[in-house]
Amino acid sequence: MNEIVKQRKNKYLAKVYFDRESNSIKAETVEEHTNELLNRLDFLYLNDYINKEIYDKLKLIALNHDIGKCNNLMNKRLIEASKNKKIKFDETIEVPHNVLSYILLDKNDFDSEEDYIIASYICLNHHHYKDKDNFKYLNDYNELINNAKDEFNLEKLPRRKMQRDMHEYIDDEKVIYLKGLLHKLDYSASSHLPIEIKNDFLITKFNEMLNRKNFKMNELQNYCKNNSDENLIIIAQTGMGKTEAALSWIENNKAFYFLPLRVSINSMYKRIVADIFENKNYSNKIGLLHSDTKNIYNKDINDDDFLTHYKLSKNYSLPLTISTIDQLLNFVYKYSGFEYKLSSLALSKIVIDEVQSYDAKLTASLIKALEMLEPYNVKVNILTATFPPYLKDLYTNNPYYNKGRINKRKFKEEIFINNNLIRHKLKVYKTSINSKDIINKQIKSKGKCLVICNTINQAQKIYSELKEKLSTSDTTIHLLHSNFIGMHRHKLEEEILKCGDTNNQENCIWVTTNLVEASLDIDFDYLFTEMSDLNSLFQRLGRCNRKGLKKVDDYNCFIYLKTNKFLLNMMIDEAIYKLSCEALENFDGILTEENKINLINNYLTTNNLKKYNSKFLKDFEKYYLELDTIVTNEYDKNESQLRDINNKSFIPTSIYLEYESDINNWLDKLKKYPYSSKEYLDAKQSLDSLLLSIPLTKNNYLGGTIKTIQISNFEKYDVIDCSYDNEFGFMTKNNFQDNFM
Repeated sequence: MNEIVKQRKNKYLAKVYFDRESNSIKAETVEEHTNELLNRLDFLYLNDYINKEIYDKLKLIALNHDIGKCNNLMNKRLIEASKNKKIKFDETIEVPHNVLSYILLDKNDFDSEEDYIIASYICLNHHHYKDKDNFKYLNDYNELINNAKDEFNLEKLPRRKMQRDMHEYIDDEKVIYLKGLLHKLDYSASSHLPIEIKNDFLITKFNEMLNRKNFKMNELQNYCKNNSDENLIIIAQTGMGKTEAALSWIENNKAFYFLPLRVSINSMYKRIVADIFENKNYSNKIGLLHSDTKNIYNKDINDDDFLTHYKLSKNYSLPLTISTIDQLLNFVYKYSGFEYKLSSLALSKIVIDEVQSYDAKLTASLIKALEMLEPYNVKVNILTATFPPYLKDLYTNNPYYNKGRINKRKFKEEIFINNNLIRHKLKVYKTSINSKDIINKQIKSKGKCLVICNTINQAQKIYSELKEKLSTSDTTIHLLHSNFIGMHRHKLEEEILKCGDTNNQENCIWVTTNLVEASLDIDFDYLFTEMSDLNSLFQRLGRCNRKGLKKVDDYNCFIYLKTNKFLLNMMIDEAIYKLSCEALENFDGILTEENKINLINNYLTTNNLKKYNSKFLKDFEKYYLELDTIVTNEYDKNESQLRDINNKSFIPTSIYLEYESDINNWLDKLKKYPYSSKEYLDAKQSLDSLLLSIPLTKNNYLGGTIKTIQISNFEKYDVIDCSYDNEFGFMTKNNFQDNFM
């Protein structure tokens, strides 16, 4: 190590941070910060997250990654920051510390030239301050680098050939892993939080739950437990206990559990918290990752410092995390720093629930992510109610994975069904869904009725007609879709879960969209639904007679094949839709679990989709090949979104007028209290709960901006005139571009 660095590392500052416990600004030296990394590295090794080879290589990298901070200009800035005075990085005089760390590396500290080159690449690229191409920086700023050379009394700089040598390791699997782990060490050390919280509880807690509930493991759950070291593809009917099966497969390992929709993620999280942890002492064991995580923690976690739990979640440090794939699998875009997420997953098991729910782009991203994780021996459990042949072909034998590479991950596949459990008797109509049939059934049978429409407009129309024609009945009628403000939607989601409990016997009708079709543990007496495709349909059926405890002497599921033609290939793949209609158009009567699997296997094959010129397959090929040719650091992180979400968020005028006094009170609290205080977060959460988020395609249904609310220097909310009703949500007129949700 450079002699000047040796003299400075225990004096020059590496970090200045606000310590919430002491309510003061603190600083730590380069040596102190490095020791924080080394302590966490020891934890990973001693707890079997990494092996000795990785440990040894990473230790040398960690020791050297921040030695570039031992420069006079950066130390001056940090000293001023410790006095609460900020001096911005001046790119005209100062060299980024990651570049200096690379320049200051001593080749003699490494066992081999390869280790030196790898450490050089990782130290150089663990930050990207000026440009996402740090090699370009080295070429363009020789004068500044020469100044740094003089400050550190260096005899020579790394040769240009060194850059070419480093380039060869950009896509090296071990280097990606090491770089990601360095990021993980660095982020954890900087936040002064544990790098991992070990899962030493799940087997015990799971067994306690079994005993407490007198719960007997079924064939599916025992299979997952007995094959916990295998990659699995499990097809199991809804209501069979897939969550318990997944937990028995995870055992005492770190794991990520992926679900397609936020509402199903929240439901799963609450269910595990209640069943496994009895709603106690879970805040350092299980976490959420989606766009509303902080608000849920703020409301539900009783600990005073829920922000710590939130940071642990964001650092991917919790033993069990339930997430959308958007939060983690965007590493497929190989943006600067993507290695952090990849390496966090490389330490884990992965459960993917309901893979059939994803569109072509998300499917391509998910499959590419699993392929990128193959070298790290990550165990995967694909746990789903339906797995059509065209998807199975892509997951197990991707035809575009063809650059001389071999798909190494082998899956054990099993199907678990109970044909003795008769849950559904279908009546199929070739017409459109209508309120008349629903009313007749409700008057005749009473009970709990679930209606699922493909568009919000259709749901609003059916709901309006039911309200009008059943106004004098004892049936309560509810509407749920995605175009409610957060406050209203959250309340409705809680209500449908309560109503959907198997033991609840009230007379009600819930008119919904596909928000409810996956992973929600709700149980209705009968179902009216528009057709989308077999996969979605069978998910929807799983919300009716879920436990199979009700007789099916009469029809309890009513399917309407005719849907809005503008949805085809916009929201529903036309080929899959037509094949699904063919499968059901002459069906009438009892639908067994074996029937479901046979229909999917016979109709939704790769050959059939090709025959019908499937847009899904074309889009999958397009997106996958785009991902497959991405060059590392080609994308910025803000370009790595997996979903093409173009939404506009605002407060509807009617809501602003209703809550104007509360809004002013919340704004006062935002000004009065610190950003990290519970008072601030409560006020911000309350404001956020008034926001409506709609697709930009609906902009023509918006009026003007009535008012702009300044939340902070960087954030503001518009109050926009639109048609919003607390009962119906956001409303349009004949908007055929409406979405599923």
